[in-house]
Amino acid sequence: MLSQYDPTVLSLVELRSGEAHTLAQIDALPLFSRDSRFVAGATDRGTFIWKTNRGAKKFLGGDAEHPLAPISFSPDARFLAVKNERGRFEVRRVRNARRVFVAPRKADSLAWLDSRTLELKSAGTTKRVSLR
Repeated sequence: MLSQYDPTVLSLVELRSGEAHTLAQIDALPLFSRDSRFVAGATDRGTFIWKTNRGAKKFLGGDAEHPLAPISFSPDARFLAVKNERGRFEVRRVRNARRVFVAPRKADSLAWLDSRTLELKSAGTTKRVSLR
C-alpha cells in the first residue's frame, strides 16, 4: 500500500568495503554529476551536495517551503545549476556552495555549452553566460 507521502532514502554503498552511507530523505530523484563524484538533492531541511566517496555534504540553501531544485552539474562537476523559489536559475560552485550567478529573470531552460558557459533560453531569446 502506498501512502500519500513515501520518502525515498538514498544510500551509497562502497563496493570494495560494502560500507553503506545513508545520505538523506529526499522528495525528488537525486542528481549525480557525470563522473559520479557528487550527488545533489532537495530535502525537507534544504538542498545539499554530497561528495559520494565520503558522504561529506554542503548546504546550498532553501527549506521545505522554499526549495532549491537541482537542475544539472557542469560537465567537469565544478558548478551546479539550481532553480530557486522565484523560478530563476542560479549557479553554485560545488567546492564551497557559493552562488556565482543568478539569472536576472526566469528562463525556460538551461544548458551547459562547456564547463564554464551556460545557455539560458526564454520566450524565443537565448543568453550565454560565462562563469569565472
